[in-house]
Amino acid sequence: MAERAHVLLLRRYRVRLAVTTSFVFSAFWLLLASFSSLQTESLLSKLKPVRPLNIYLIEDPAYPRIDVQTQIESIAVALQSFERHFGVQITDVAIHRNELPPIIHEKFPDLWTNPQRSSLSYWESRIFPKLTPAWEEVAGDPLPVLFTNIPIVNDLGSDTALETAHLNPWGLVSGLGHPSLSIISSYRMLREENLLFGKAAEANSSERRRLEARFMGEYVFAHELGHALLGLPDFVQRARMPALVALRAPASAETEEADYAHCLMHTDEGGGYQAWKAIRSSSARSSDNMNRVSCPDYLPVLTAFKLRQQAIQALRQGERALAKNLYSQVLEIYDPPAKTWLRSQWEQENLLFMSLIKRWWSGFFMLQSSS
Repeated sequence: MAERAHVLLLRRYRVRLAVTTSFVFSAFWLLLASFSSLQTESLLSKLKPVRPLNIYLIEDPAYPRIDVQTQIESIAVALQSFERHFGVQITDVAIHRNELPPIIHEKFPDLWTNPQRSSLSYWESRIFPKLTPAWEEVAGDPLPVLFTNIPIVNDLGSDTALETAHLNPWGLVSGLGHPSLSIISSYRMLREENLLFGKAAEANSSERRRLEARFMGEYVFAHELGHALLGLPDFVQRARMPALVALRAPASAETEEADYAHCLMHTDEGGGYQAWKAIRSSSARSSDNMNRVSCPDYLPVLTAFKLRQQAIQALRQGERALAKNLYSQVLEIYDPPAKTWLRSQWEQENLLFMSLIKRWWSGFFMLQSSS
């Protein structure tokens, strides 16, 4: 009798243990699912077609300067040109006057008084390596852009990460499109005004200001955003190009015809003067109606950005299977021609589109990135 009671007690214990275990596991997965939903919603709210911009306008009185109105017009031209060339719209932009980016204040408080700031080697060996880890932790945060007038000279020759064939004979750098911090400088343009603008540079005319805004906005700013936001490299036409070639007309990924002369990231050797000449002679308004041509080198990036946005939209609408399929296509077609940081960011972002169990198994909840 005692043995039978013991057996019944053991059975009851096992049933209670099973019920308790089941309850604990159910509660755990319910909690995990709730946490997953909250984290997914939080990260989705930060996902945008492209990173926002925080633009800092600050100039050194020791060098020639363009006026604030021209700077603002340059920014407007850059945003318009970026969307027209790449089909990606930047909608979130903040402008700060007479300020340095906070990340510079924090890590390089003496930058504005340091004479090394004019050397490309200083940016490549000191600044960007120190800024990159912080950027990787919050890769979806706004891109800080320093719009200034300080000179930056290539003191490294060909021993640099930059493409140098398109630099002018003095090695002046008009922009550095790095994803942690981008720099736009008017120094080169103001030094070469007579060469770049001709008679329009002889007087402080509205035409001169228009050309300054066009040069800084489309030729420099939008081009550097192609590096910093899209991960596209420079494509330099090595051979001497026909004088009438139409460089940097609006590009498109919708046609099969290939013409590298019509691509924003493509330019010519020795200063990119023909690329600028094409921009100068074209109308900013009428170019919207020009026949767009295909830029095969941009195709993987532009297509990937388009699919990524569709995947994000599907996930927001609760269509996880569709979103996962679209995002898998993003990673399949995007084979970066030079820069791999964008793919790394998207591979982390891809965890959002996995099932709950896969995300947990992949360490999704340990991620600190907001990308």
